[in-house]
Amino acid sequence: MTIYYILLLLVGLISIFTFGIKDKNKRNLNILVIISFAIIILQGLRKSSVGVDLFGYLKALEVAKFLDFVPSVKLLNYEVGYLFYSQFFAKLNVPDQFYIFIVAVTIIMPITYIWIKNTKMPGLSVFIYLTLGFFTFTFSGLRQSIALAITFFSFKYIQEKKFVKFLLLVLLAMSFHTSAIVFIMAYPLYHFKLNLYHFLFIIPSLIIVFILKSQIFVIIYKIYRGYKGEIEVTNAYTMLIVMIFVLILAYIFANKEKTNINLNAYRNYMLIAIIFQIFASQSNMIMRAGYYYFIFITLLLPEVIQSQRDIKIRIFSTIVVIASLVIFFQVQTGSGYLNVSPYYFFWE
Repeated sequence: MTIYYILLLLVGLISIFTFGIKDKNKRNLNILVIISFAIIILQGLRKSSVGVDLFGYLKALEVAKFLDFVPSVKLLNYEVGYLFYSQFFAKLNVPDQFYIFIVAVTIIMPITYIWIKNTKMPGLSVFIYLTLGFFTFTFSGLRQSIALAITFFSFKYIQEKKFVKFLLLVLLAMSFHTSAIVFIMAYPLYHFKLNLYHFLFIIPSLIIVFILKSQIFVIIYKIYRGYKGEIEVTNAYTMLIVMIFVLILAYIFANKEKTNINLNAYRNYMLIAIIFQIFASQSNMIMRAGYYYFIFITLLLPEVIQSQRDIKIRIFSTIVVIASLVIFFQVQTGSGYLNVSPYYFFWE
Protein backbone atom coordinates (compact mmCIF):
# COMPACT_ATOMS: atom_id res chain seq x y z
CA MET A 1 0.00 0.00 0.00
CA THR A 2 3.03 2.28 0.31
CA ILE A 3 2.92 3.41 -3.32
CA TYR A 4 -0.74 4.37 -3.00
CA TYR A 5 -0.14 6.40 0.14
CA ILE A 6 2.68 8.21 -1.64
CA LEU A 7 0.16 9.15 -4.32
CA LEU A 8 -2.30 10.39 -1.69
CA LEU A 9 0.48 12.38 -0.02
CA LEU A 10 1.32 13.89 -3.40
CA VAL A 11 -2.28 15.07 -3.73
CA GLY A 12 -2.02 16.83 -0.38
CA LEU A 13 1.38 18.41 -1.05
CA ILE A 14 0.41 19.76 -4.47
CA SER A 15 -2.82 21.17 -3.03
CA ILE A 16 -0.83 22.96 -0.32
CA PHE A 17 1.99 24.26 -2.53
CA THR A 18 -0.42 25.65 -5.13
CA PHE A 19 -2.54 27.39 -2.50
CA GLY A 20 -0.92 30.73 -3.27
CA ILE A 21 -2.12 30.76 -6.88
CA LYS A 22 -4.87 33.39 -6.91
CA ASP A 23 -6.36 32.33 -10.23
CA LYS A 24 -8.58 29.43 -9.14
CA ASN A 25 -8.95 28.06 -12.65
CA LYS A 26 -5.18 27.96 -13.09
CA ARG A 27 -4.76 26.34 -9.66
CA ASN A 28 -7.35 23.68 -10.47
CA LEU A 29 -5.64 22.99 -13.79
CA ASN A 30 -2.19 22.67 -12.21
CA ILE A 31 -3.33 20.33 -9.43
CA LEU A 32 -5.44 18.08 -11.62
CA VAL A 33 -3.01 17.79 -14.53
CA ILE A 34 -0.10 16.86 -12.25
CA ILE A 35 -2.11 14.33 -10.24
CA SER A 36 -3.72 12.84 -13.34
CA PHE A 37 -0.29 12.35 -14.84
CA ALA A 38 0.86 10.64 -11.63
CA ILE A 39 -2.18 8.32 -11.67
CA ILE A 40 -1.51 7.36 -15.29
CA ILE A 41 2.14 6.62 -14.53
CA LEU A 42 1.22 4.49 -11.50
CA GLN A 43 -1.34 2.47 -13.41
CA GLY A 44 0.81 2.19 -16.51
CA LEU A 45 3.81 0.77 -14.66
CA ARG A 46 1.90 -1.96 -12.86
CA LYS A 47 2.42 -5.66 -13.32
CA SER A 48 -0.33 -7.62 -15.07
CA SER A 49 -1.15 -9.35 -11.76
CA VAL A 50 -2.22 -6.02 -10.20
CA GLY A 51 -5.93 -6.08 -10.95
CA VAL A 52 -7.82 -9.35 -10.93
CA ASP A 53 -9.11 -9.09 -14.52
CA LEU A 54 -6.13 -7.37 -16.16
CA PHE A 55 -4.34 -10.57 -17.18
CA GLY A 56 -7.51 -11.74 -18.96
CA TYR A 57 -7.79 -8.44 -20.84
CA LEU A 58 -4.21 -8.73 -22.02
CA LYS A 59 -4.81 -12.29 -23.20
CA ALA A 60 -7.86 -11.06 -25.12
CA LEU A 61 -5.66 -8.35 -26.65
CA GLU A 62 -3.49 -11.07 -28.16
CA VAL A 63 -6.56 -12.80 -29.60
CA ALA A 64 -7.83 -9.49 -31.03
CA LYS A 65 -4.81 -9.31 -33.34
CA PHE A 66 -6.19 -12.18 -35.39
CA LEU A 67 -9.82 -11.05 -35.58
CA ASP A 68 -11.35 -9.11 -38.44
CA PHE A 69 -12.69 -5.67 -37.58
CA VAL A 70 -16.12 -7.14 -38.17
CA PRO A 71 -15.51 -10.49 -36.49
CA SER A 72 -17.67 -13.54 -37.12
CA VAL A 73 -17.11 -14.60 -33.52
CA LYS A 74 -17.45 -12.51 -30.39
CA LEU A 75 -14.37 -11.79 -28.31
CA LEU A 76 -15.36 -13.28 -24.95
CA ASN A 77 -18.30 -11.24 -23.63
CA TYR A 78 -16.88 -7.90 -24.73
CA GLU A 79 -19.11 -5.22 -26.23
CA VAL A 80 -18.45 -4.00 -29.74
CA GLY A 81 -16.92 -0.68 -28.68
CA TYR A 82 -14.26 -2.29 -26.55
CA LEU A 83 -13.73 -4.92 -29.25
CA PHE A 84 -12.87 -2.23 -31.83
CA TYR A 85 -10.83 -0.34 -29.22
CA SER A 86 -8.69 -3.36 -28.35
CA GLN A 87 -8.42 -4.49 -31.99
CA PHE A 88 -7.15 -1.08 -33.07
CA PHE A 89 -4.20 -1.18 -30.71
CA ALA A 90 -3.68 -4.92 -31.09
CA LYS A 91 -3.26 -4.62 -34.87
CA LEU A 92 -0.74 -1.82 -34.30
CA ASN A 93 1.23 -4.37 -32.26
CA VAL A 94 1.14 -2.09 -29.22
CA PRO A 95 3.06 -3.78 -26.36
CA ASP A 96 0.98 -4.89 -23.38
CA GLN A 97 2.57 -2.36 -21.04
CA PHE A 98 1.93 0.52 -23.42
CA TYR A 99 -1.66 -0.64 -23.83
CA ILE A 100 -2.10 -0.42 -20.04
CA PHE A 101 -0.90 3.19 -20.28
CA ILE A 102 -3.37 3.91 -23.09
CA VAL A 103 -6.27 2.51 -21.07
CA ALA A 104 -5.22 4.60 -18.05
CA VAL A 105 -5.22 7.75 -20.22
CA THR A 106 -8.62 6.84 -21.68
CA ILE A 107 -10.07 6.52 -18.19
CA ILE A 108 -8.56 9.43 -16.31
CA MET A 109 -8.52 12.25 -18.89
CA PRO A 110 -12.32 12.62 -19.39
CA ILE A 111 -12.79 12.54 -15.62
CA THR A 112 -10.08 15.16 -15.13
CA TYR A 113 -11.75 17.45 -17.67
CA ILE A 114 -15.01 17.49 -15.70
CA TRP A 115 -13.14 18.11 -12.47
CA ILE A 116 -11.27 21.05 -14.02
CA LYS A 117 -14.55 22.62 -15.13
CA ASN A 118 -16.63 21.94 -12.03
CA THR A 119 -14.86 21.08 -8.79
CA LYS A 120 -14.58 23.62 -6.00
CA MET A 121 -11.76 21.68 -4.29
CA PRO A 122 -9.64 19.82 -6.86
CA GLY A 123 -7.40 18.08 -4.35
CA LEU A 124 -10.36 16.71 -2.43
CA SER A 125 -12.10 15.56 -5.61
CA VAL A 126 -9.07 13.49 -6.57
CA PHE A 127 -8.66 12.21 -3.01
CA ILE A 128 -12.26 10.97 -2.96
CA TYR A 129 -11.76 9.29 -6.34
CA LEU A 130 -8.58 7.56 -5.20
CA THR A 131 -9.88 6.25 -1.89
CA LEU A 132 -13.58 5.55 -2.34
CA GLY A 133 -13.24 2.62 -4.72
CA PHE A 134 -13.33 4.21 -8.18
CA PHE A 135 -9.55 4.19 -8.57
CA THR A 136 -9.26 0.65 -7.22
CA PHE A 137 -11.89 -0.56 -9.68
CA THR A 138 -9.98 0.85 -12.68
CA PHE A 139 -7.18 -1.66 -12.08
CA SER A 140 -9.53 -4.51 -12.93
CA GLY A 141 -12.80 -3.42 -14.59
CA LEU A 142 -11.29 -1.85 -17.70
CA ARG A 143 -14.41 -1.84 -19.87
CA GLN A 144 -16.74 -0.40 -17.28
CA SER A 145 -14.12 2.10 -16.11
CA ILE A 146 -13.87 3.45 -19.67
CA ALA A 147 -17.68 3.55 -19.88
CA LEU A 148 -17.78 5.40 -16.54
CA ALA A 149 -15.27 7.97 -17.80
CA ILE A 150 -17.33 8.56 -20.94
CA THR A 151 -20.61 9.05 -19.05
CA PHE A 152 -18.91 11.36 -16.55
CA PHE A 153 -17.60 13.43 -19.47
CA SER A 154 -21.11 13.52 -20.96
CA PHE A 155 -22.09 15.67 -17.96
CA LYS A 156 -20.62 18.55 -19.99
CA TYR A 157 -23.41 18.17 -22.53
CA ILE A 158 -26.06 17.84 -19.85
CA GLN A 159 -24.97 21.22 -18.54
CA GLU A 160 -25.00 22.69 -22.03
CA LYS A 161 -28.43 21.18 -22.76
CA LYS A 162 -27.12 19.30 -25.80
CA PHE A 163 -29.17 16.13 -25.57
CA VAL A 164 -28.05 14.59 -28.87
CA LYS A 165 -24.36 14.81 -27.97
CA PHE A 166 -25.13 13.49 -24.48
CA LEU A 167 -27.07 10.57 -25.95
CA LEU A 168 -24.31 9.73 -28.42
CA LEU A 169 -21.78 9.58 -25.59
CA VAL A 170 -24.03 7.32 -23.51
CA LEU A 171 -24.39 5.03 -26.54
CA LEU A 172 -20.62 5.06 -26.93
CA ALA A 173 -20.23 4.17 -23.25
CA MET A 174 -22.72 1.33 -23.69
CA SER A 175 -20.57 -0.03 -26.51
CA PHE A 176 -17.86 -0.52 -23.86
CA HIS A 177 -20.16 -1.74 -21.10
CA THR A 178 -23.92 -2.10 -21.49
CA SER A 179 -24.50 -1.10 -17.86
CA ALA A 180 -23.94 2.52 -18.94
CA ILE A 181 -27.57 2.57 -20.10
CA VAL A 182 -28.56 3.48 -16.54
CA PHE A 183 -26.99 6.93 -17.04
CA ILE A 184 -29.64 7.90 -19.56
CA MET A 185 -31.71 9.15 -16.61
CA ALA A 186 -29.01 11.70 -15.75
CA TYR A 187 -30.25 14.22 -18.32
CA PRO A 188 -33.75 14.82 -16.90
CA LEU A 189 -32.46 14.42 -13.34
CA TYR A 190 -30.14 17.39 -13.83
CA HIS A 191 -33.10 19.75 -14.07
CA PHE A 192 -35.48 18.03 -11.66
CA LYS A 193 -35.76 19.84 -8.32
CA LEU A 194 -36.86 17.93 -5.25
CA ASN A 195 -38.67 19.58 -2.38
CA LEU A 196 -40.04 18.50 1.00
CA TYR A 197 -43.22 17.08 -0.52
CA HIS A 198 -41.22 14.85 -2.82
CA PHE A 199 -39.34 13.39 0.13
CA LEU A 200 -42.60 12.61 1.92
CA PHE A 201 -43.06 10.12 -0.91
CA ILE A 202 -39.42 9.19 -1.53
CA ILE A 203 -38.45 8.19 2.01
CA PRO A 204 -41.33 5.70 2.58
CA SER A 205 -40.74 4.34 -0.94
CA LEU A 206 -37.06 3.73 -0.22
CA ILE A 207 -37.95 1.93 3.00
CA ILE A 208 -40.39 -0.33 1.15
CA VAL A 209 -37.82 -0.98 -1.60
CA PHE A 210 -35.22 -1.88 1.04
CA ILE A 211 -37.59 -4.35 2.70
CA LEU A 212 -38.58 -5.95 -0.62
CA LYS A 213 -35.16 -5.63 -2.30
CA SER A 214 -34.66 -9.39 -2.77
CA GLN A 215 -37.98 -9.90 -4.54
CA ILE A 216 -37.52 -6.76 -6.66
CA PHE A 217 -34.00 -7.81 -7.61
CA VAL A 218 -35.17 -11.20 -8.88
CA ILE A 219 -37.84 -9.56 -11.05
CA ILE A 220 -35.51 -6.92 -12.49
CA TYR A 221 -32.75 -9.45 -13.16
CA LYS A 222 -35.14 -11.73 -15.01
CA ILE A 223 -36.37 -8.84 -17.16
CA TYR A 224 -32.80 -7.71 -17.92
CA ARG A 225 -31.13 -11.11 -18.39
CA GLY A 226 -34.08 -13.28 -19.32
CA TYR A 227 -33.51 -15.75 -16.52
CA LYS A 228 -33.61 -15.84 -12.76
CA GLY A 229 -30.43 -14.57 -11.13
CA GLU A 230 -28.88 -15.80 -7.93
CA ILE A 231 -28.68 -13.41 -5.01
CA GLU A 232 -25.15 -12.69 -3.79
CA VAL A 233 -24.55 -11.93 -0.12
CA THR A 234 -22.35 -8.83 -0.35
CA ASN A 235 -23.30 -7.14 2.95
CA ALA A 236 -22.79 -3.76 1.27
CA TYR A 237 -24.61 -1.81 3.95
CA THR A 238 -21.80 0.41 5.24
CA MET A 239 -21.57 2.30 1.97
CA LEU A 240 -25.35 2.68 1.88
CA ILE A 241 -25.27 4.36 5.29
CA VAL A 242 -22.44 6.62 4.15
CA MET A 243 -24.35 7.65 1.02
CA ILE A 244 -27.51 8.47 2.99
CA PHE A 245 -25.45 10.47 5.50
CA VAL A 246 -23.73 12.44 2.71
CA LEU A 247 -27.05 13.23 1.01
CA ILE A 248 -28.57 14.46 4.28
CA LEU A 249 -25.56 16.72 4.89
CA ALA A 250 -25.80 17.98 1.31
CA TYR A 251 -29.35 19.18 1.95
CA ILE A 252 -28.72 20.62 5.41
CA PHE A 253 -25.38 22.37 4.95
CA ALA A 254 -25.04 23.06 1.23
CA ASN A 255 -25.49 26.48 -0.33
CA LYS A 256 -29.19 27.35 -0.40
CA GLU A 257 -28.93 29.38 -3.61
CA LYS A 258 -31.67 28.27 -5.98
CA THR A 259 -29.47 29.13 -8.95
CA ASN A 260 -26.93 26.42 -8.07
CA ILE A 261 -28.28 23.88 -10.55
CA ASN A 262 -25.11 21.77 -10.41
CA LEU A 263 -25.57 21.14 -6.70
CA ASN A 264 -29.15 20.15 -7.40
CA ALA A 265 -27.91 17.62 -9.96
CA TYR A 266 -25.23 16.19 -7.65
CA ARG A 267 -27.83 15.58 -4.94
CA ASN A 268 -30.23 13.96 -7.40
CA TYR A 269 -27.46 11.69 -8.65
CA MET A 270 -26.58 10.73 -5.10
CA LEU A 271 -30.20 9.75 -4.50
CA ILE A 272 -30.09 7.46 -7.54
CA ALA A 273 -26.79 6.02 -6.31
CA ILE A 274 -28.52 5.23 -3.01
CA ILE A 275 -31.26 3.33 -4.84
CA PHE A 276 -28.63 1.24 -6.64
CA GLN A 277 -26.77 0.70 -3.38
CA ILE A 278 -29.90 -0.69 -1.74
CA PHE A 279 -29.67 -3.56 -4.23
CA ALA A 280 -25.89 -3.80 -3.89
CA SER A 281 -26.40 -6.23 -1.01
CA GLN A 282 -27.96 -8.56 -3.60
CA SER A 283 -25.43 -8.19 -6.41
CA ASN A 284 -21.99 -6.67 -7.02
CA MET A 285 -23.12 -6.04 -10.60
CA ILE A 286 -25.82 -3.62 -9.43
CA MET A 287 -23.42 -1.94 -7.02
CA ARG A 288 -21.07 -1.21 -9.93
CA ALA A 289 -23.94 0.10 -12.03
CA GLY A 290 -24.42 2.69 -9.32
CA TYR A 291 -20.90 4.01 -9.94
CA TYR A 292 -22.21 6.05 -12.88
CA TYR A 293 -24.03 8.27 -10.40
CA PHE A 294 -21.94 7.75 -7.28
CA ILE A 295 -18.84 9.25 -8.92
CA PHE A 296 -20.50 12.67 -8.63
CA ILE A 297 -19.68 12.54 -4.93
CA THR A 298 -16.27 13.80 -6.09
CA LEU A 299 -18.06 17.03 -6.95
CA LEU A 300 -20.78 17.02 -4.30
CA LEU A 301 -18.62 16.88 -1.16
CA PRO A 302 -16.28 19.71 -2.27
CA GLU A 303 -19.35 21.77 -3.20
CA VAL A 304 -20.89 21.31 0.25
CA ILE A 305 -17.67 21.96 2.17
CA GLN A 306 -16.69 25.01 0.13
CA SER A 307 -20.14 26.55 0.64
CA GLN A 308 -19.46 26.91 4.37
CA ARG A 309 -18.67 30.52 5.22
CA ASP A 310 -16.62 29.75 8.34
CA ILE A 311 -13.12 28.69 7.28
CA LYS A 312 -12.69 26.69 10.50
CA ILE A 313 -15.72 24.57 9.58
CA ARG A 314 -14.31 24.05 6.09
CA ILE A 315 -10.95 22.92 7.46
CA PHE A 316 -12.51 20.67 10.08
CA SER A 317 -14.89 19.11 7.56
CA THR A 318 -12.06 18.46 5.12
CA ILE A 319 -9.94 16.77 7.80
CA VAL A 320 -12.84 14.54 8.89
CA VAL A 321 -13.62 13.55 5.29
CA ILE A 322 -9.96 12.79 4.49
CA ALA A 323 -9.47 10.75 7.67
CA SER A 324 -12.63 8.74 6.97
CA LEU A 325 -11.57 8.12 3.38
CA VAL A 326 -8.12 6.91 4.40
CA ILE A 327 -9.66 4.42 6.83
CA PHE A 328 -12.04 3.16 4.16
CA PHE A 329 -9.23 2.89 1.62
CA GLN A 330 -7.05 0.92 3.99
CA VAL A 331 -9.86 -1.46 4.93
CA GLN A 332 -11.03 -2.05 1.36
CA THR A 333 -7.96 -1.87 -0.85
CA GLY A 334 -5.51 -2.90 1.85
CA SER A 335 -7.39 -6.16 2.27
CA GLY A 336 -6.39 -7.17 -1.26
CA TYR A 337 -9.66 -6.22 -2.96
CA LEU A 338 -9.45 -6.93 -6.72
CA ASN A 339 -5.77 -7.90 -6.27
CA VAL A 340 -4.78 -4.23 -6.29
CA SER A 341 -2.68 -4.60 -3.18
CA PRO A 342 0.19 -5.37 -2.95
CA TYR A 343 1.34 -3.27 -5.89
CA TYR A 344 4.10 -4.57 -8.16
CA PHE A 345 5.90 -2.75 -10.94
CA PHE A 346 5.99 -4.63 -14.24
CA TRP A 347 9.73 -5.33 -13.90
CA GLU A 348 9.34 -7.01 -10.50
